[in-house]
Amino acid sequence: MITTDVSLIPRSFYNADATALTVSKSLADTVQSGVQAKFDKLPPVAKAEFLSQVANLAPGEVDTPQELTATLDRLDTAARNVSELASTVVAFVGDIAKFLGRAMIEFAGQQRQSALDDRMAARDAAKAQLLEQAKEMDQSADKMMTGAIVNAVVGGLSAAVSGISAGLSVAQQGSQIKTMTGAMAETKSGNKALSDMHGIDTDVAKGVKFDINANIATNKTKFDIAQAGSQRAMTSGQIGEAVGSGMKTVGGTTDASLQADAKHDDAQGARDAADATYQQQVGDQKKELQQAMDEMIKQLISFLKDMQENEVDAMRALTKV
Repeated sequence: MITTDVSLIPRSFYNADATALTVSKSLADTVQSGVQAKFDKLPPVAKAEFLSQVANLAPGEVDTPQELTATLDRLDTAARNVSELASTVVAFVGDIAKFLGRAMIEFAGQQRQSALDDRMAARDAAKAQLLEQAKEMDQSADKMMTGAIVNAVVGGLSAAVSGISAGLSVAQQGSQIKTMTGAMAETKSGNKALSDMHGIDTDVAKGVKFDINANIATNKTKFDIAQAGSQRAMTSGQIGEAVGSGMKTVGGTTDASLQADAKHDDAQGARDAADATYQQQVGDQKKELQQAMDEMIKQLISFLKDMQENEVDAMRALTKV
């Protein structure tokens, strides 16, 4: 297990007040190992400069092995250049201008390549996020279509069940009403016959009255049975209608659930689009930073050029004695 040496890791990795790491132990160990390997190979005059540059690093600059290697290589080169300057006796400003110009151009080239790599990575990330958004939108559309189909099918079945139940109910009620109408007519006819035979007490008349009363009783039974059948048919129709309504409710609920899932997919697609936009903005900011650094280098070179010209003028004045 590696013992953390705060002098070999960036200041942003360690909270001195809490005496604790602000990043994962694995990341801190990886960075410390890489810094130690570079530090051991540097000349003594370059080590202090190298560690001072390491101390200013941010976690985002060394998150991956590739980033760590590239960053440490860049800091190693810069530290060696500074050590060369410190170990050389510089006699003229022109020598300083040449060294700084070379160092700044090399540094600018490294930064430009780094910025290009970052922009390409940001574009790749944005492309991946946009493709993911398109996938989420496709899934949302599929779920909405499935919901519509389910709702339509269940609605059709609901209508069929309701229609069949209603048709059977009407047919059954019609048949029972016909029976009830016939029974009522027979009863009315029997009552009229009894009324016409009122006051006739012969044996024959008594037999006829008996038959008529028996027929009236039979028709009443038929009427009661038909009436009960009609009520059952009506109840059957109501049950069929309730079943159809229930199926329609199930279809609507299924559709609503799928619509909700589709909305979740839309929301995820929107988050992917936002991530893609953020990645693109990161790349643009790094590009702007590189442009600002290029401009600063141009101004520095111009300043050094002016200093060199002033040195030449001073040397000319000395040789005119």
